[in-house]
Amino acid sequence: MCRLLAQVVSLGFLPFGVSGQQAVRAEKFFANVKDRVVIQASPSQKLVFDEAFGKELVLNGFPLAIYADNVELNGTVTIRAFGQTDIPAANGTPGPAGARGSDAGGCGHNGCQGGTGNTGGTGPEGTPGKPAPDIQLMIKNITGTGKLVINNVAQTGGAGGPGGRGGDGGRGGDGEDRGCGNMFGQGAHGPGDGGQGGTGGTGGTGGKGGAGGAGGTITYSDALTSALNGGKLVFNLARSTGGSGGAGGPAGSPGPGGGYGHGAACGGGGTNGPGGAAGAGGATGSVGDPGSIGKAICFGPMCK
Repeated sequence: MCRLLAQVVSLGFLPFGVSGQQAVRAEKFFANVKDRVVIQASPSQKLVFDEAFGKELVLNGFPLAIYADNVELNGTVTIRAFGQTDIPAANGTPGPAGARGSDAGGCGHNGCQGGTGNTGGTGPEGTPGKPAPDIQLMIKNITGTGKLVINNVAQTGGAGGPGGRGGDGGRGGDGEDRGCGNMFGQGAHGPGDGGQGGTGGTGGTGGKGGAGGAGGTITYSDALTSALNGGKLVFNLARSTGGSGGAGGPAGSPGPGGGYGHGAACGGGGTNGPGGAAGAGGATGSVGDPGSIGKAICFGPMCK
C-alpha cells in the first residue's frame, strides 16, 4: 500500500493561511499512482484541491482514502477512477477459419457441384473492463468557491474478436470423357460438362463485447451532506459500458469449376463448369453487457 502522508516535507507545503492552517496541495498525491492512495491531513493542515495545479487527478483503478478535517476547493477538480479516455480492455483474437468445402466427383455424365465452404468460427468475447475502486472521503469541512467531482466509473469492456473467415468452396467435378465409339452411336452423347464450383462459406459471427467493469463505492462522512446538496461535491457512479461487438468474418472464396470432359481423337468436348458463388460475410457480434452501477454510502449519525 502506498501510504502518502500529508506531513511529508518533500510534498511541498503552501504558505500558512490567515487561519494559521498549513495548506497541502492535493495533486501531489496523484502523481503516477501505482497502489492505494491514502491522504491523512492533521487538524492543523488544510488539503487544497486547486484547478490551477491539477484539473484531472487519476487513480488508475486504485482505491482512495482521504482523512482530513479541512478541505479547500479552488476551481473545478475531477478525480477519476481511470483516465479521461478509458482504454478498453484488449480485443479478442479472430475466431477459427471455416474448413474448405469438399471437392466433387462425377455425377454420371457431368461433374457434380463442389461442396460449400464451412462457416467461420464465432469470434471470442471481449475482455471485461476493470472494476471501479472503493473511495473513502472522511472529511469534516469543505471551504472555497470551487467544486470537486468524483468520477468513479469502471472501465469499458473490450471489443469482441472478429469472426473467422468462411471456408472456400470445393472444386466442381470433372465432366465425363467420351471415346469415338460411344460418341456417335444410337443415344450417344458428347463429353460431359464440368461441375459448378462450391459456394464459399459464410464468415463467422463476431464475438460479443466484453462486459463493462463493476461499479465501485464512495463512502463519505455525513458532514459532507451539505456540500453534496449544494453542488460543491459531485459523485458520478454511472454504469460503465460494454464493449462493441466484433466484426463479422470475411466470406470464403468460391470454389473453381470442374474441367470439361474430352472427346478423345474424334474432336469435340464439354464446357468447363462455372465457378461457385462467394460466401456471405459474417454478422457483427452483440454489444457487451454494461457494468453494475456504483454506490454512494453515507457514514455517520446524520445520514438519512
